[in-house]
Amino acid sequence: MAKYKLTEMKHWLRYSNNMEDLELCKITDTDLIEYTSEWQRIQPDFEADVAIASQLQEKWVELSAEVYGNNSNQHKYSSRNWNQGKSKPHAHYGNYMSPDELRSRVQHAKVRRSIVECEHGEDN
Repeated sequence: MAKYKLTEMKHWLRYSNNMEDLELCKITDTDLIEYTSEWQRIQPDFEADVAIASQLQEKWVELSAEVYGNNSNQHKYSSRNWNQGKSKPHAHYGNYMSPDELRSRVQHAKVRRSIVECEHGEDN
């Protein structure tokens, strides 16, 4: 059986989903380009891991229907978890913000904060 890769991002912005506006507004275009490159590097592994999870999920749903029945809570629960993106790969890669989402958050942070605060790091 194939194993998940669960590739880790190396870029310092991998934790950007926890950043406040003052930190976000200091992110440069170069930072965003580098982050996008890192994001693209892990995408093939993400897709491969989701494909593995999909195969396992298909088997699990089939087995849960066979063991517990089509209308059982176990069968419904496993299908619902998959539909809600609760697989191990979805949880792992979901920790990383997409480049578009990050770019949007940076732009909003810069609008909410003045340019002076962003450039000088003054937290008012």
